[in-house]
Amino acid sequence: MTHQPLILEIGTGIDLHGHNATEAARRAVWNAVHQSSLMGLGLFGPDTSKNMIVEVTVAISRPDEVDEETVLAVLPHGTQCCQRGIGNRRARRLWRLHTNCKRCRHS
Repeated sequence: MTHQPLILEIGTGIDLHGHNATEAARRAVWNAVHQSSLMGLGLFGPDTSKNMIVEVTVAISRPDEVDEETVLAVLPHGTQCCQRGIGNRRARRLWRLHTNCKRCRHS
């Protein structure tokens, strides 16, 4: 079965004082999750929140410094996977570093 995107949410996160890439990414994911209302999710079945795949893409200037487990711990539901990519206000596109993710069953 192919997976189809259903919801897209964007969040922002900054760590001005600590300059911590993981904290900035965690705050961005928290911001995205907490401005969403998934009221219709139950229409897709009783176990949708358990079975859904939550794919997080983090565009950050220092992707190597992001601890994925800390960022994904913010998500309340589903099987999570994280893509880290280079992105900042000077970047024209996001380079995805995501390959063969066993968490979200990408190949």
